[in-house]
Amino acid sequence: MKLAVLCVAALAVVSSADAISWRDAVRYTRPWHLQDDDSKPAFCHGLDCPKYKVVNSTDLYEVREYSDTEWVATTFEDSHFAVAITRGFARLFEYISGANEDSKKLKMTSPVATKISLGTDMQPTGNYSVAFYVPVDFQGKAPKPTSNDVCVVSVGKKTVYVSSFGGFATEGKLLEEAATLGKALVADGYDVSTDGFLFASYDPPYRLTGRHNEVWVGPKK
Repeated sequence: MKLAVLCVAALAVVSSADAISWRDAVRYTRPWHLQDDDSKPAFCHGLDCPKYKVVNSTDLYEVREYSDTEWVATTFEDSHFAVAITRGFARLFEYISGANEDSKKLKMTSPVATKISLGTDMQPTGNYSVAFYVPVDFQGKAPKPTSNDVCVVSVGKKTVYVSSFGGFATEGKLLEEAATLGKALVADGYDVSTDGFLFASYDPPYRLTGRHNEVWVGPKK
């Protein structure tokens, strides 16, 4: 499959470089991490994150509207959850560290979004896309990646159904949360996509408490 096709699908709903860690990223972006912005949700921890409006909520989920956003993404086929997230993070961290045509260094943002594609049996197909939200200062003008494995993705205004949970997220836990969310939405009369969902991670691995994870499901196309 060509990269252009993968880029279009990357967020639809959502080497030595592999050693780069979340701790490195947050250390690199420390000046921005400490900024206080009351307009950002607390779980963004001061980092740039996409703005949204809650249009409906229940005890199990929120219905959110997101404005146009731009992301940088990378895609893996026939892979595994942990491998895709680790290698995807490394590729994207290289991009924000200057591996782009303008040699620009971009600050770390939140969340790290991972699209998990599902088959007709509602199990992972092995295809994953990992994405960083482009910092606000670069929205709409993200520099072109120098790597053929990384692409800039523009996402139009969209509605997503979101559930959240704490702790550390495994693929099994995410599948369980996505199934619970899907059942709740169907019971409430929503027609939702069943070909995959997006995992939004807001915390580095070394944050042991107060973690915030989200599962995003989109309307059926």
